[in-house]
Amino acid sequence: MHGLYSGFELVFKADYTSVKGNYDQIDRIYSVNWAGVGNFSLISQGIFRAKEQSGYSAYGGAKGAWNFSNISKSLYLYFRVGNDTAWIDSNM
Repeated sequence: MHGLYSGFELVFKADYTSVKGNYDQIDRIYSVNWAGVGNFSLISQGIFRAKEQSGYSAYGGAKGAWNFSNISKSLYLYFRVGNDTAWIDSNM
């Protein structure tokens, strides 16, 4: 997974299982890394909901505080699986 914001990059890898007609799951989030302009402090990383539930996707990823010059922002990059679909949820 890859997120880019104002010259800052956040990346990680994810393994997941999609089960047709049943609940999907995230097996692991790993190799979280970042680079680019500014300072970044990781707040949380990993799997936040391992298995899809009725009405809720499984998700994991990374979230942190980024600042550069006089700009500060909370950035997140999440990977979600549910309804036999995988997608990125991010504010980057």
